[in-house]
Amino acid sequence: MYQLFQYLYKYLSKVRTLWLALFCLGTILLWSQVSLFSESYAKTQSSQFPSEIAAQSVTKMKVKCSEVPYGKSTDRNQKKAQLAALPLNELLVELDLPHFVSPPNPVEATQVGIGLFVEEISELSASDNSYAMEGFLDLIWCDSRLNFEPKQAGWQKEIFLEKDAEKKLERIWWPDLHFINEITPRQIENEELIIEPDGTIEYQERFFITLASEFEMRRFPFDTQKLLLELESFAWSSDYLVFQVEEDFIGFSSEFSIPEWKIINIEEHLETKRGLRDKNDFSQLVAEITVQRDPGSYITKIIIPMITIVGISWSVFWMIGDGLADRLGVSFTGVLTIVAYQFIVSDILPNHIYNTFLDGLILLSFVMLVLTIIENITVNMLCLQGKETSANSIDHFCRWLFPVAYLVFLSILALIYLL
Repeated sequence: MYQLFQYLYKYLSKVRTLWLALFCLGTILLWSQVSLFSESYAKTQSSQFPSEIAAQSVTKMKVKCSEVPYGKSTDRNQKKAQLAALPLNELLVELDLPHFVSPPNPVEATQVGIGLFVEEISELSASDNSYAMEGFLDLIWCDSRLNFEPKQAGWQKEIFLEKDAEKKLERIWWPDLHFINEITPRQIENEELIIEPDGTIEYQERFFITLASEFEMRRFPFDTQKLLLELESFAWSSDYLVFQVEEDFIGFSSEFSIPEWKIINIEEHLETKRGLRDKNDFSQLVAEITVQRDPGSYITKIIIPMITIVGISWSVFWMIGDGLADRLGVSFTGVLTIVAYQFIVSDILPNHIYNTFLDGLILLSFVMLVLTIIENITVNMLCLQGKETSANSIDHFCRWLFPVAYLVFLSILALIYLL
């Protein structure tokens, strides 16, 4: 074994300067490529993200009563007259009875215009696979059974706010929406319901909700995530309700930013799906919000310090004549530091069955430090046997072997996880 080390050392010492230059150049190129890849991806994607992002191009919807064939029906004053003719006791009983609701279109599915404007996204949690959203939800549909004559009624519109809007929705047909991937029920902060004279109904709410979305963390901390949102009717299948995108109410606020993340793009489209417990298909609005993590803090606080610690641990190869305790003290300090970084990263990441790029980097650094300890013990044993020349030769050989091996395996990690 000693002769093998001596032979390799004599051969490779001739090109030592070249190897050191290649190592420095390779290190610079590796990190520059990682930075350039992250920046170029953000630039190519950010071109798709204007200050207010509109939905994908869709056909102009027709949901108002003046635009749909079922927009003309009998005047609801007939129903009012029937109720007014009832005795007081029968009227109270009638008003207290459960209300049976039916879609306003008796022939086919009722068209409902839907708009979703995202006001703010916060609390992105990779460990919980969740994020919080605040936004505006807009609906518009036609129910000509609710038409009225403004002159007779004495007002141009019927406007219901907050609790009054909730009570009115309990007595009429409406889409009855819910978020499929919600973790907690949405909190409605403000609510408005407007009924036009022809029966066109507009509903708007401001809401806050926590949603589930699976995070793909293999590239962490150079990862890009797609935050999923799925919205459908709780009660009415696609036989009774079909969504149409209301383009005027689709968008994304440009007045906020997500710490640690860059908003790249938002896409919204309509789908028809059937759940495991559903007997029929349901019309859905699906939104995918693409965000990219800013790796700057992880590079400066974890990656660069960790690589520096590994590099400092190689100083033992120049500690000729020092005792084993001094050399091992340097190496074990590096090992304990890498273990501490492992605990820090474990608190950030969820318990995945796969490793991330940062996990691979920590593992590689740990292995290199363990090999350094083995080299220290080997050199110490040779010194105790009086083979100082052999021990010095191994130290000289490892001065360039360890940096080159570290750089090669680091490049392989980058190819596996980042490209």
